Amino acid sequence: MNSEFLNIKEGANVGELYDPAIEIAKTGDKEKAKKYFQALVKYALEMSKVERPEDNIDEEEMTRIVHSNIGYWAGYHDKGTIEKVHAVYGSAHPVFGTTTPTSTEAFNMGLELGKKWKAEGKINK
Repeated sequence: MNSEFLNIKEGANVGELYDPAIEIAKTGDKEKAKKYFQALVKYALEMSKVERPEDNIDEEEMTRIVHSNIGYWAGYHDKGTIEKVHAVYGSAHPVFGTTTPTSTEAFNMGLELGKKWKAEGKINK
């Protein structure tokens, strides 16, 4: 792995992990993004083995999770940044995809997802 990204600290919070990914996306540097993405996957795999070994997550699944996390984190940013994240990483928000819904649309999407999860037994209340 590129030594430039070996400084991900153990126990890093979401912002410490994904703010750099957003900043890299803003530059449009796909090569740097690829290297940072690989570092995130490696870090997350290592943390998963320590924190939740029973999940036995493989690299393919962790890659999917990291893409989802980057897409989620991008959702806290403006539309232009979201578009750059999608263009550079190919990551999309886990609920909104590559769209930027209004607050009403986002609320309604969340409400529908909650109803779906409740019907599937994923939510108990």
